[in-house]
Amino acid sequence: MDAKFVDATGASPTEPTAGSGGARPRVPEGATPKTDGPPPRRVLLRIGEGAAVLGAALSVAAGAAFGNRTAGAEAVPLLDYLAALPIWSWPAVQLGFAAGAVLWLAAFVALAEALEDGLARDIGRLAVAAIAVGAAVHLVDSVVSGGALPPLAHAWAVTPAAARPVLVQQADTVLAVLGATWAGVVTFFHGVPFVLAGSAVVVSRVYPGSFAAGGLMFLDLGLLPPWLFIPFAVAVSLWTAAMGFLMWLRSGRPRLASPTEALNRVP
Repeated sequence: MDAKFVDATGASPTEPTAGSGGARPRVPEGATPKTDGPPPRRVLLRIGEGAAVLGAALSVAAGAAFGNRTAGAEAVPLLDYLAALPIWSWPAVQLGFAAGAVLWLAAFVALAEALEDGLARDIGRLAVAAIAVGAAVHLVDSVVSGGALPPLAHAWAVTPAAARPVLVQQADTVLAVLGATWAGVVTFFHGVPFVLAGSAVVVSRVYPGSFAAGGLMFLDLGLLPPWLFIPFAVAVSLWTAAMGFLMWLRSGRPRLASPTEALNRVP
């Protein structure tokens, strides 16, 4: 016996529905019709593209002001440098990092859901999990750096030389914590997520594969000199911005049905 088909409204195959101008697409009885949903998908891509571009801009701006000054820094020169800045300057830099991290997390979520291939989407979701860890560590790093160092620098500027060794010890402690958190940022925010996202883009073939190279540029294993961090960080920022632009281009295109959806629509 032939399989019985009904449409999404319960009408029979030969029963036209009001205002449809004909019979609706048929799916097997008992199957759950999948909502094509272009508007939600388009909204998701729009959010992703905006988050990618804005997050990249904030990350580059904060990185330029940051200058990787805490990585391997000595307490006294760093305190002298921060003491010469406005009290709000360093916290503003760290706020830019924190906001950029949250925006990139949103961009990765949108990218993963925009990938239509099953394997590519799974890899993209692994990238989301990785960058969620990295963003959390980045937030901790930003809070510690922006909240602890400026008060120490301000106290350093007004404290007599005889009392400064205590401030140096405190700054050394903060820098030790930041050294650990920054290693996590480098690996789980700037590294692993972009390797996974780049791989997902290659597998999906939805976006030009050449952009995936940006995700393969930087995975810190302690083999690269620290000064290379800035150009690599700029590279992954540009890659993220480029993916945002590509999501913007793709958000206006009609979504092609998957093979399963196409089979469900065959009379």
